Amino acid sequence: MKTPLIGLTPMYDKEKESLWMSRDYIKAVFSSGGIPFILPLVSESADLERLAETFDGFLFTGGGDVMPHLYGEELLEECGEQCPQRDEFELALAKIAFERRIPVFAICRGIQALNAAFGGTLFQDIPKTTVVHDQTGRLDRAWPAHSVEIETNSLLYKILGEKKITVNSFHHQAVKNLAPGFTANAKALDSLIEGMEFSGDWFALCVQWHPENMAFRDENAKKLFDAFIEKCRGE
Repeated sequence: MKTPLIGLTPMYDKEKESLWMSRDYIKAVFSSGGIPFILPLVSESADLERLAETFDGFLFTGGGDVMPHLYGEELLEECGEQCPQRDEFELALAKIAFERRIPVFAICRGIQALNAAFGGTLFQDIPKTTVVHDQTGRLDRAWPAHSVEIETNSLLYKILGEKKITVNSFHHQAVKNLAPGFTANAKALDSLIEGMEFSGDWFALCVQWHPENMAFRDENAKKLFDAFIEKCRGE
């Protein structure tokens, strides 16, 4: 059985001018049977083509905010730190993954980047609500903060087999208007979109929470990585 190579989009430390990766992403990919590689922030089309030829799947990780002009909005005061190089790389990578039908799993910032890449919009700062969307300082990353309701006709439901699960949460931005071709597969109790997927023949599974932090104590989080790696094997 082939061991798939998984390219992980990196986080960028502006002060240190360095790329880095949370070890939980790496551990979760390894645990489900893939070999993770941290990708460079390249922009040349030839380099992107080479990545597409090399990797069996791409994991779009969490991180900072997406630049608002990429989804047709002016920068608001509430928008946080952005990384133009990462935005340019990830949006281009998303499009080539779509063209070649390379499986994609997108987490937190990842769902936002994919939505922007294909014509959707984002909340630069989500409206105040009774749901805790950022549990920082309240709960450890491995523990859930709120529930999400899953659409029963979705790929996400097919993977998990449950209509409602509990998830962790570390975000202040979120999907506002879905990109064409994508459907919402999960929502929080305040109706905020918590997951989306491509409705055609491309495995593009996107969630707003962080299953990599929960994968070693939560069966549903592990199932998401298992399904992604299985698809990357061509199964």
